[in-house]
Amino acid sequence: SQRPVIQIINIRSESIGKNVFRLEMDIYNQGYFPALTEIGIKTRWVKKPKISLTLDQGQEIISGRPIQLLDSLPGDTGHHISWLVKEKGTITVEAGAPQTGVQVIEVELK
Repeated sequence: SQRPVIQIINIRSESIGKNVFRLEMDIYNQGYFPALTEIGIKTRWVKKPKISLTLDQGQEIISGRPIQLLDSLPGDTGHHISWLVKEKGTITVEAGAPQTGVQVIEVELK
């Protein structure tokens, strides 16, 4: 019950003009233990939590990286992340690691 569990929360998308959208969210570890322990960092055996963004055809990331790795995510804390995306469509966000579980969401930019 205290293991790290990644959740995608506080999802917000807004049009900022000329078919450009800001997508923001928090990656939250609801568990007590960190998503990546110090021994996991030292051994490099445990995978870092990964956030990846998959776009519809014709969409383009203007700001932000499509794949981001978190060095650590302590228990009961979050990490804010945002992107600027050009064009309407559906974006798929995947966040997590084998030790935390993976959550996948879809966000419609319109």
